[in-house]
Amino acid sequence: MRADHFDVFISYSRADSQHAADVERLLRGAALRTFFDRRELTPGLPWVRALEDAMGKSKSALILIGPRGFGNTQQYEREFALYRQTQDPSFRIVPVLLLGTSDPPAGFLHLLTWIDLSASTRIADAPDELARLLATIGGAETEHPSPRQDLCPYRGLDAFREEDSLFYFGRGSVDDTSTPLGELVAKARSNSFVMVVGRSGSGKSSLIYAGLVPALRQDRDTFWHVLSLRPGPDPLRALAEAFNVRGDNEGMASYATKISEEVVRLRSGTPDLLGHVIREYLSRTDAAPDRLLLYVDQWEELYAQASSGTDDYAIQQRKDVDRFIDLLLGATQTAPVTVVATVRADFYDSLVRHPQLRSVLPAQQVNLTSIPRSELHLSITEPAKMAGLAFDPPSLVDRILDDAGEDEGMLPLLQYALKETFAYRSGNTMTAVSYERSGGVQRAIRTTAERNFERLSSEDKISARQLFLRLVTPGEGQEDTRARASMPTALGLQKIVQNFAGAKTRLLVTGRDRAGRPTVEVAHEALIRTWPRLREWVDANRDMLRARAAILQAQAEWEHHRRRDDLLLPRGFQLERARALLENPGDITIDDLQDYISRSIEFEQARIDREQLEELEEAREMADVERAAREAAEQARTKFKRYFVIASLLGALALYNFGYAFMKRHDAEMATAEANEQRQQVEAKNVQVEAQRQLAEAQKNEAEEQRNKAENTLKLVGQLVSGIADNLQKAQGIRISTFQHMLKDSERSFEDATEQLSKEPKFKASYANMMSQFGLLYLKAGDLGKAQGSFEKSLKILESDPDSYNRDATLRGIADQLHEFARVAQMWGNLDKAAEYSDRAFVLRSKILQRNDSDPVSFKDAGLSLYQRADLIKLTTGNAKAAVDMQQTARTMMQTAASLGGKKPELDKHVSLIYGSLADAYQALGMREEWRDSLVKSLNLLKALHAAFPNDAEYTRYLTWAHQAMGGYLERQNRSEALEQYKACLAIREELAQSDPENWTYQYDLAWAYHLLGGFYSNGSQADLDSATSFQKSAFVIRKQLTVADPSNMRWRKDLALSYIELGDIAMRRENIDEARTNFESSREIMQALVDSDPKNGGWNNVLSGIRQKISSAKASLASAQDSNDGK
Repeated sequence: MRADHFDVFISYSRADSQHAADVERLLRGAALRTFFDRRELTPGLPWVRALEDAMGKSKSALILIGPRGFGNTQQYEREFALYRQTQDPSFRIVPVLLLGTSDPPAGFLHLLTWIDLSASTRIADAPDELARLLATIGGAETEHPSPRQDLCPYRGLDAFREEDSLFYFGRGSVDDTSTPLGELVAKARSNSFVMVVGRSGSGKSSLIYAGLVPALRQDRDTFWHVLSLRPGPDPLRALAEAFNVRGDNEGMASYATKISEEVVRLRSGTPDLLGHVIREYLSRTDAAPDRLLLYVDQWEELYAQASSGTDDYAIQQRKDVDRFIDLLLGATQTAPVTVVATVRADFYDSLVRHPQLRSVLPAQQVNLTSIPRSELHLSITEPAKMAGLAFDPPSLVDRILDDAGEDEGMLPLLQYALKETFAYRSGNTMTAVSYERSGGVQRAIRTTAERNFERLSSEDKISARQLFLRLVTPGEGQEDTRARASMPTALGLQKIVQNFAGAKTRLLVTGRDRAGRPTVEVAHEALIRTWPRLREWVDANRDMLRARAAILQAQAEWEHHRRRDDLLLPRGFQLERARALLENPGDITIDDLQDYISRSIEFEQARIDREQLEELEEAREMADVERAAREAAEQARTKFKRYFVIASLLGALALYNFGYAFMKRHDAEMATAEANEQRQQVEAKNVQVEAQRQLAEAQKNEAEEQRNKAENTLKLVGQLVSGIADNLQKAQGIRISTFQHMLKDSERSFEDATEQLSKEPKFKASYANMMSQFGLLYLKAGDLGKAQGSFEKSLKILESDPDSYNRDATLRGIADQLHEFARVAQMWGNLDKAAEYSDRAFVLRSKILQRNDSDPVSFKDAGLSLYQRADLIKLTTGNAKAAVDMQQTARTMMQTAASLGGKKPELDKHVSLIYGSLADAYQALGMREEWRDSLVKSLNLLKALHAAFPNDAEYTRYLTWAHQAMGGYLERQNRSEALEQYKACLAIREELAQSDPENWTYQYDLAWAYHLLGGFYSNGSQADLDSATSFQKSAFVIRKQLTVADPSNMRWRKDLALSYIELGDIAMRRENIDEARTNFESSREIMQALVDSDPKNGGWNNVLSGIRQKISSAKASLASAQDSNDGK
């Protein structure tokens, strides 16, 4: 820094560098000594203290305000300037509105002189304003209309910005941690990840920008850099763009390529990759900041804009969401960054399904509830005072507060009403008449929207409807959300955008994405909620909007990957839905989708044409069949001996498994069989044509005979393996670990003996079926990894040869095993694997149904898969609305199966389970009537089945589950009726357990009945801890016995840990802290061992995290008690 003093300090954003340079040249041309950071400071060095020092040496400060607002370093400069003026009133601050600025900050309202260049096309085109600028810097006060007179201190539907912080009130103070602002600042200073949760309209973004950020900038020892992003439908791309802003001279294509490459890097890099990115980003940022505040706005977009489909794009999108979260959380551990995010409260269930997020929440969470009336009063009156406004009559403030009520989501409605009242004010007075003209808190938004809409021509009204529909993402069980769209290219639509986005309306917001492309979006979701006309449009076009959103997501992936053909819409539902939208778009605009849909249709037609050509080619190749048969016969001659090894090997395997014992397998005597004598080779030159034909025919017959023998051997093998599975399912006295050992040895031997068998075309399906049987055995034994391996081998064989022998029957069996694998994986808490295999089962069963559309079994199986997928979608994505739709379809498929002659008792059982799952989904949606109705229907069906088949144990067990679910529903409504349901469940389970004491499944169910009753007596306003303890101890005794009988059963060990937790909770309530801690530590020991065995199991990690918190609480209670005793 070369000068001792400066006439003027020029403060500007990097986005306005060129205009700032133009102003700086003008001032230097007028012989003024300017401080211009790029000339005075060294890049890469800490600038903050140097900037503060330079501000102290300056006589005045020019605050250049551009259309993109303030830059990071400029925010510090603004604070320095305002502080300097409080110390030295002669220090002049001159706000300068640069070209294109339409929304200046209200933070300089107290300043008399503003320079307005916003309407100019170049700096030099406003000579009068430039003359005023020079005069003001020289100390003269100029008489001229100032834009400050029209600056409103209320933000309408826009969030408060950092530069608006002087006018931000309502969420408490930084120093009071009992208020949301104080709590947020404290948590952001002590934690590297914080989540703010609140309803739409609760002021989450304003709290961050106008509350948290200014508070952090007051930290004298830390120079913060603030970066924000919205995840949108492609969160990894949003992350890449946030750290890689498009350069001024960078072409669109090269920038898109760079970002796509960065997305690939983020998707596949090491877990700490984002930490490296952040450190590198800070090192190349002007002024070398100490720490980054990364603000993720509208976190709910991760879920609202995600696809619930099962295609490759949807699966990858869900993986990207998890990767995005993992990268952020990983960076908070390795880089100088604090991540603060805001999420709508109605997406909280989706939020906490991520195990790592669940482990930090709610400890690192701030909840925004309704604002106290006193704070809301300040948010109305204080900005008015600072702007020199008054209310007439004074009671108008109370009227506005009464209209606002206590709903925490009404803040944008209040701000918009105040902004409209300001627009209709009389001089500097906010009058009752102006408030009424605005429409008031409840009607201001709809009044303005309707007024602007009615001004449009009939043609423009149709265009406006199409425009607004493009800006809404329909909710799936949650409220509808806004969607950012590209600025339309049609001039008529652009005119409508400007009509609704103008300074006096501000219902739409225009801007640019990080690639520099113009965008438009709804200013706030309050418009969607409160404008009846828009709601009617959305409701009438909801299905088409969902279709458009799904196609847009697929198109975005296609474009991001350089328009690869494999990312066009796949055949089936997605393509047909797009075709229907193309033919009849209704009110939905599809100009931005037409090319993608048309290409997808053309690509599919080309595929069909290719298949037809391939079929013709196959017909031509039929002449080679006889030659292939002769070659196969010759190969079978050399391999035939191997097939007899299988029967003896599997015979020993069956004996080994059927005995339920730990016997060592003895070498079985090899069964021998006489082989046909080899034919004498005849020299080709001495054999006549007829002899050659006879020999070929004989060889063919011999090969067929050998294949038949081998096939019989395989059938025997299949029967043996099925027998093993049946006996394992019935077994009650052999440990899971024993079966796992037996299975691994048996499968290894089986594969050795049949290495070549799986390659024989005719035997592929049989071999695949046997491998799936091994998968079932491993499932029963609780070894998910080995089960997956066996199923994968089976599927690989089938997929390699679509024409496998008896394919439908085999595929049906494979689908059954995949369905079972998904069920067991879900039971063990491995939801990712469960979802993967459930999807694959559904695909197979759908193919079978397409070929057998009058078969009741095919309808039943497809319905079961749909039922299972719906359950998993609700668990993994929180999309309860989609789950309801899928379950209702599954129920319809069961009804169709019944109408086709399916077994009614079995179908009724499945329908009862579907009703149970529907009840869970309705519960998640808060639809209590539907929740109860579904439970009643499930219970009534199972009661009827139990009455008709009283000796069927499966129906009886399902009936206990229905009683259990009904008890859960009634527990908060009518505890006496809930208790009746729980006791009915217990009575049946006790009867089952007494009928077969050796049946471990019955004992397992009984323990859960005791557990639930213990929980019932622990809860409520009149808890009965004695009864709770008695029932929990009964559950504990059974679970302890089961775990001792089979320590390798991880499910039983987890349940034992839950019993320890329940007993520990009761002990804490009785203030038996030592006993509680002992129980908690016992549960921790069990769960830690389980997590070590499967670190990716989210359910187990969640339980372990909760136990650790309970142990910490117990220790804290012990320490508190000790302190109390010491004090005495």
